[in-house]
Amino acid sequence: MTRGTKRLGSLGMLVGASLLGAACNDIPLFGQDAQPRPHDTRPPNWDDTYGADKYFYFWRILPNYSQGEEGKGVVFRQRIDGTDEPEQFWLAPSGKCVGCHSVSRDGKYMAVVELTTRFGLDPSVHVVDIATQTEVEMPGGPLAGTFTSWEPTAEGVPADRFVMASPFGLQIASVTSGLMTTLTETATDGWIASMPSWGPDGRIVYARSHYGDSRIVLYREAELWSIAVDGTDNQVLYADTSRMSYFPEWSPAGRWIAFTDGPADANSSSFSSTQARIRIFDTTGQTIVNPDDLNDTSSAGRTWATWSAVGNRLTCSTANATEDSDVYIVEFDKESGVDFNSEKLDIISTDNFEHIPRWAP
Repeated sequence: MTRGTKRLGSLGMLVGASLLGAACNDIPLFGQDAQPRPHDTRPPNWDDTYGADKYFYFWRILPNYSQGEEGKGVVFRQRIDGTDEPEQFWLAPSGKCVGCHSVSRDGKYMAVVELTTRFGLDPSVHVVDIATQTEVEMPGGPLAGTFTSWEPTAEGVPADRFVMASPFGLQIASVTSGLMTTLTETATDGWIASMPSWGPDGRIVYARSHYGDSRIVLYREAELWSIAVDGTDNQVLYADTSRMSYFPEWSPAGRWIAFTDGPADANSSSFSSTQARIRIFDTTGQTIVNPDDLNDTSSAGRTWATWSAVGNRLTCSTANATEDSDVYIVEFDKESGVDFNSEKLDIISTDNFEHIPRWAP
């Protein structure tokens, strides 16, 4: 495949480099190149409801957490409609750093990753009962892994299963049964599978690369792939050989996949890049949407977008080569793909590092 080619979806389409390039010509990508432009406005049919969501669960790194030790991650909780300061929600009983986390659609469970340090390669996945704020004892104990995503169960169906990246590949686990199955083995055909997101149509989208550690980081290249929950029909969804595509997040209705887009070169990785921006893949039209309001609000990098339960809002974190990462929110018209009214969530964003705001009931 030639440099800059995009491979799109189940139809096996091959689309030239003009697809993303043409869409990006008139929007600023990387800070200093930004040019003033009128921002999009709210369409008349936009749905402004919040649905079941009541909270953001987000990751904050507390400096000098334990008498001079490296700052450790803690999960905080903030009411979406509240004005009080965020409350500390989950601190690892083991004393380790809490990192990536995901919340089940019914708001019952949170899967959290614990590491010895923020850059350690010993991650384990733990499940927290949100109502009681206690850890659930899973059969077989905590699992070796990271980057979790819960099965999007229907309303009234209790959460139980989640997919995770592990040293052994993408695996599905159950709160009641423990480890269930392996979807993709580590380094299958030389590829590493990581960062899964479980979609509403029985498929899982994930990032795939030849380079990196399947548990923590990908670098130099990354493509978006999807696979059925039974491990069959593994196929490329989107790829651009000049860019890295990672941290995919499926929208609740399944049409849109938000992901982080960054340069693909020897010095690039899926750790926070100041040149990263949010892109959105339209699974219906097999095209890329650029959330320009979200990306243009400041020159800092943009990474790891997350969706509201209704799918009409996105949040993401910034990357500016410092320990200060902030959280931004934008309104999103799920019919047209237009975003508007981007702003920083000041009540969450401090001089510390805030990351991965998860919407939850």
